[in-house]
Formats: sequence, C-alpha cells, structure tokens
Amino acid sequence: MSENTVYEQSLFLTSDTSANGLSFAPLFNIPPTFLTCKENQRLKLELNSFTIDRACWYNVHQNCSMFFVKTTELGVDYYHYGIIKNGNRLPHDGTASSITSQFMDAFNAATTAGGAPMNLWTLTGSSWSPVDRFYTFTPTYTGADLDANCEIITLNISDPRTLSDLPVALLTQVKKANKDHLLHNNTDAFSSFQDTYKLLGTYPTTDASNIIPAFFINDIGHFQSPFPSKDETNQNIYIRLDQPNDNIQSEGHNPINKDNPSNMELSNIIGKIPIPRYVPLSSDQTSISPLITADSNTSRFSMNLYTSYVPSLQITITDAEGRRFPFAGYKKFSGLYKFFQFEMSFKIILTEDRTETIKRQLVFQSEMLEKIANIETKQTKIESAELKLDLLK
Repeated sequence: MSENTVYEQSLFLTSDTSANGLSFAPLFNIPPTFLTCKENQRLKLELNSFTIDRACWYNVHQNCSMFFVKTTELGVDYYHYGIIKNGNRLPHDGTASSITSQFMDAFNAATTAGGAPMNLWTLTGSSWSPVDRFYTFTPTYTGADLDANCEIITLNISDPRTLSDLPVALLTQVKKANKDHLLHNNTDAFSSFQDTYKLLGTYPTTDASNIIPAFFINDIGHFQSPFPSKDETNQNIYIRLDQPNDNIQSEGHNPINKDNPSNMELSNIIGKIPIPRYVPLSSDQTSISPLITADSNTSRFSMNLYTSYVPSLQITITDAEGRRFPFAGYKKFSGLYKFFQFEMSFKIILTEDRTETIKRQLVFQSEMLEKIANIETKQTKIESAELKLDLLK
C-alpha cells in the first residue's frame, strides 16, 4: 500500500521521570490528544536516539552467575546451587576479584552449604588461558568412596513449564535459588535460565530431561571449559515497547517454547543497540565506562502501530532473550532504580493511504471550487444590481 506522510513530530523520553518511578521499565501516560489517528491513517514510531551509561550493569550479573553442583556419594546424588558474586571481573588477573577466584569461592560455598557428604569436595586450583580462553579448575575429594563423583551444571532452560522433568533434588535447589536470589530483582529470568555457560565456556543444559555436565574432565582429572569463554554475555541492548505492531522476530528473542513450526513470531522490539566490549581498566587503573549511544544515522529502527490511539507507553530494556536488563546493585536498591537511567527519542510519523490522501485533496479542491463559484455568482449578482442602479439614475 502506497502511503503518504501527513505530519511528523518528536517524542523525547527519559527513564528518570517515568510515571511509576521504575526506571528499568518506565510507564508513560499520554494525553488523549497525542498519538491518535483517523481511519485509513497509521502511526509509525522511529527510534531517533538512545543513550545509556555502560556503568549501569556488570559483566558478571544475575543472568550469568548461577550454576549447580552435583556430587555422588555411595550411589546417592546431592545438589546445591552456587552463585558467582556479581561485579565487573576479569577472567584471571591474579586477584580475589577475578572470575576464577570468585567461581572457586562460589563452588566451595555451595558444597559447604550442602553439608555432608557434599563438603568432601572443594576446588583448590584454577587457571585461564588467554590464548584459547579455556578455564581449568582443580577438584579435590577428601572422602573414601572410590566411585564418588562431582559435576557442575549450567542450566539454560527457558521454559519453566518443563522444570518438572529435572531430578527432584535439583529442582528443589532451583526453587531455593529463585527464592533466595531472584525473587525481588528486576529480571524475568529464573535460576534455570542463565547464561553462565557463556561466561565459563561450558556446555549448557537446555533440556530438563537431559542433564549435561558443564565441564569436561581432562586427562589429569580437572574441570576444563570445552569452549572459549566470553567476557560479556550480552552483545546488544534490546528496546521493547508494549504496543501491537507488525514487526517480526525469530522465537529465540522470546524463547518460551511454543508450537511454532515457522520459528517466527510478532515482536515488540523497536531497537537493538550494540554493547562495546567491557574494558575494566585504563592505563591509570581506573574503570572505563563509556556511554552507549545510537541515533538515526547509525541505526534505523521503526514500528508501525496497530492502534488509532496510544494511551500509554511502557519501555523495557532487555537482553536478546527478553529478560529485563541486569542493572548493577539490584540487591541493595529494591525501590526506585534511578541509577539505571537511559534517555531516548522517537520520531512520530502519521501516514495515510495515498489513495485516501488524493480523495481528501479532491474533496478539498471540490469544496474550494464550489466556494469560488458561489463567490463569483454573488459577485456577478452584485455587479448586475449596480448596473441596474446606474440605468435608473
């Protein structure tokens, strides 16, 4: 359908002045006279600009820090969850804040919390290769069972409806981890839907009925990453609007399992902003947290709305899978998340079917011609009357 632009205007938004104060998903109420259109017209939104500070989140965060430990003693399986302390972390820099050190601490805390016989297992050594980006961890067992075993599991199960297929003891730990760590944060992620496997370069378990050990055991009995690890598990920021529209996406952008043979579905994404690689330290040993920006010169995103009136807009900042973005410090700030702030602008375009525009123009021209004819008729009558008056003189 050929369309004609009726008018354009700009909409400027900042999360800091949202109606409900929740800056990670601000809700904006819109006056009745704004964002409206008539029959045969359509509203279109284009993302004009977007800015957010990279310091708003850590590279190790609540969506990529949880894992599970499984130990087997005398033929019985035991489970407990572990969580890497959130923060901006290098893989292995020789300090206690590195990913290797924090993972070891989290593993040992998990087996300690699991009690006997899980506490017979500890990690006592670690390394990371800057060339192939593999992690290696040294497990130590102090028990007497010659058949004892230990595994690490990184769950990435998007559909919570399938969690009932997990072993009962593991499901108990999943629920406990949700309650202890994810209940009051800003994310829709579950402890079972984590990107920890990307951070550690391990096998993810994506099927609840088929548990896969995350690491493989090398020839000297150490845990080793099968794949190169990532410093940053999020590659892009996704901006989503709660408006019906005609954008489409692959179902992996909202990966709750569906009967969807085409693997495509409607989308509420209006922007996809690349994230620069995390650079932890500059030459003077201070953190580097650049502004992440996008504008219409570098990114072209739009959304045709399926509505004639928009009473409100809710904007959500998410990762690729639709989980709300993991802002920093969520445990300490459970009220207004003002530190997670972004600014953005849209171009609002009112379009109309070109045929309707032509019809409207023809009606307008017809009305004008009729008015002109009426004026000319009146003017002719006036001139005729004046002529008669002149003859009577």
